[in-house]
Amino acid sequence: MGQIANLLSEMTPGTLPSDTKKNPKETIKVIFLRSGKALTDLEVKARPEVVLTQMHAYAKFLKKIPSSKRKLEETTVVKLNTHCSAILQNKIPQKCGDPGSFTIPCSLGSEKFDKALCDPGASINLMPLYVFRKLEGELGVIKSIPVSLQLADQTTILPEGIIEDILVRVDKFVFPVDFIVVDMEVNKEVPLIEGRPFLCTCRAILDMYEWQLMLRAGNEKVVSQMKRMMI
Repeated sequence: MGQIANLLSEMTPGTLPSDTKKNPKETIKVIFLRSGKALTDLEVKARPEVVLTQMHAYAKFLKKIPSSKRKLEETTVVKLNTHCSAILQNKIPQKCGDPGSFTIPCSLGSEKFDKALCDPGASINLMPLYVFRKLEGELGVIKSIPVSLQLADQTTILPEGIIEDILVRVDKFVFPVDFIVVDMEVNKEVPLIEGRPFLCTCRAILDMYEWQLMLRAGNEKVVSQMKRMMI
């Protein structure tokens, strides 16, 4: 203990018990293995990029990175039809509801009818018996016809007959029309029903959106505004 005390008393303040000395061989670097063998000459001769290519984790990635530029993947062009294109471009027209039935003005002989019902769903032209009697002297006679009519409620009625080649005037045109005559209640709202045979004879073109009816005769045509039938 006395020797330790003497050494401490002889030390210069601010210094360690033993000063460090500069290593004369500071450039020498030695690696010791666990076996105790010292490796003095350690040199990695392989370039870093060569070492990386040997690693499986990087091999696939490096193949996708060429020295120049990475090629862009080719895109496939899918051609859409007109229907799909209209949907994507929002060109589909706005849908409409049922516009209902329509009527047109016409005249038979000396009688004018403001609301003759045009029905593209009817396969016949229909005239009530009371209208025929009103114009009996101008329309000729009723001919019998072996036809029965089935109504919407599945009931069946027998018509009075048929009158043929009745001249119907619509605007400036006159068309020959055959009517089946039926005994029915008086309905001033629907005095006549003109079905597909009439519309075909008139070469009619219906524009339900604009609510217009085009009738044609030869090279002439007339466009009239249809009247909505109030039910």
